Amino acid sequence: MAKIPPGVGPRLPQLVALFGATGDLAKRKLLPGLFHLCTAGFLPDYRT
Repeated sequence: MAKIPPGVGPRLPQLVALFGATGDLAKRKLLPGLFHLCTAGFLPDYRT
């Protein structure tokens, strides 16, 4: 995937909290979506 250009994306730090992400929806939609955001550069400084 291509990286996003500078200046695109959130300007301030963001917080994403997932509660109960053990079901089918999390496996099929939420976790792959977070992975794609990370590989596209939208989550530059993340921690687990």
